[in-house]
This record gives sequence, structure tokens and C-alpha cells, in this order.
Amino acid sequence: MNSTLRIAVAEDERDTRDFLQEALTRLGHEVVAVSSGRQLVDLCRHVKPDLVVTDIKMPDGDGLEAAAAVNRDRPVPVVVVSAHHDAELLQKLAAEYFMGYLIKPVTEADLKTAVTVATLRFRHFQTLARVRRPAPGAGGPQGHRAGQGGGDEAAARR
Repeated sequence: MNSTLRIAVAEDERDTRDFLQEALTRLGHEVVAVSSGRQLVDLCRHVKPDLVVTDIKMPDGDGLEAAAAVNRDRPVPVVVVSAHHDAELLQKLAAEYFMGYLIKPVTEADLKTAVTVATLRFRHFQTLARVRRPAPGAGGPQGHRAGQGGGDEAAARR
């Protein structure tokens, strides 16, 4: 994937935030970084990023809460970066916009892979959501009803 993305980064640890910003810039992306969950939500309303990379535990709202608020305004894929990975936390990542999870310390190679996979998977899920949810007034695919035949379920098993 060679396209430039607009990426919002939220990380309260300055060294990690600087690393993420520099690494993503080296990978060819436009990056805007903030240090709190509240700042992330405000930033995303104005910048409209293609991807969010966020820490979890930050001042003024954690990254998971901020990602949920951002996605209420506009769907955007999220990659979580954290030193924490307990079972309770991982269950909170069930929302469809969480596309990646990186454990600190993060390498540039890990970040590159996570960004690529997250954007590809998010586009795929958004396409599937449009297929399942036709526009108002549209009848959807003729002869196909949700849950029957070779629809999304069959494609997912392949």
C-alpha cells in the first residue's frame, strides 16, 4: 500500500508519540499527534483522518473511549498501541473499527504492517456493511435475502 494517509496519533508519553509521528511520516503519511483522548476527539472532528493510532490510558479520556466518540461522528479505522493486554481490555476491542493492536515497544516494521492491514480490513468491512445495508429505497441484490445463499457468510468461510 503506497497511498498517503492522514493519520491522527494520540499518545501521552512524549517519546512514544514522537517515535510514532516520525515513523509514520517516514512511511509517507501525514501525521498529526496529540497527547490526550479529548484532544484526539477534537482533532478528528477537524482533520478527518483516514486512520487513528491511539494509546489506551491517557489523561482526559482513554483511547478506547476517544475512538468510540470519533467513530460516532465518522467511521475511521483504529490501531491501538499499549503496554496493557489483559483479557478484560481485549474484550473491549470488539467494536468493528478496532483493526489492530500493537504492544509497546512498537517497531517501525510492526507499525507499517498494522497500518496496511488496518486500512485494508476497514475498507473490506465498510464494503460488506454497504452490501448488507442497501441505501434507502434500494431493493438490494435481487433474489438474495440476508442469511440465505452465497452471501457474506459464504464469503467469510472461503
